[in-house]
Amino acid sequence: MDKLKKSIQQFDELPIRTRLMITFAGLLLILVIFELAWYGPTDSQTKTVKQQIDSTEKQIASTTQMLQELNKGIYNQRNNPKQTLLSSLDQQVDQIQSELEKRTRSLVRPQAMAGLLKEIIDNSKQLKLLSLEKQAPVPLYEPTADEDGTSQDAQVQMYRHPIVMIFEGGYADTQAFLKQLESMQQKVNFESFEFSVESYPKSKVTLVVSTYSLSRKWIGG
Repeated sequence: MDKLKKSIQQFDELPIRTRLMITFAGLLLILVIFELAWYGPTDSQTKTVKQQIDSTEKQIASTTQMLQELNKGIYNQRNNPKQTLLSSLDQQVDQIQSELEKRTRSLVRPQAMAGLLKEIIDNSKQLKLLSLEKQAPVPLYEPTADEDGTSQDAQVQMYRHPIVMIFEGGYADTQAFLKQLESMQQKVNFESFEFSVESYPKSKVTLVVSTYSLSRKWIGG
């Protein structure tokens, strides 16, 4: 007790500035001890929780981004221009094939037509084939355009395949040849017929016939 009184007496004898500094240092020490004893563990727990929250937020952001990309991919698949074009092409194919079946049910196939016509004339002793020429296939449908006016190159087409044949013979022989073509089980389309007498009784006949196909190219003879 005497020591405490003596210490207080010595403190009171110190200059005011020194006493203030000692008092401030003491309060600061108390605050430090209090923070270490109370706020230290609490602050550590707070930092741990904050780290966990940050980690969870990052996982949520990553998952959200993945879901957005997945949904975007599904949307793009549904609204992909190529997918839309493919559906349009499928409809065109169905429509054209249906029409083609009606038109070509009894028509000669393009790859067989030239050989068939030549064979018929060769079998006729009275007719002489002068020339037989395959013409460029003619598309039956006008190409459709997109909204921006550009043509769709991928559009499905059906083609008319014409053949121009010139042969020589008499009128009666020519008439018999035409009747033979008309009576064939597999038909050809008669597009034009030109008959001219070169030197009686011989005549020159120019006949254009055609058939149809989905293929632009001539196949076979």
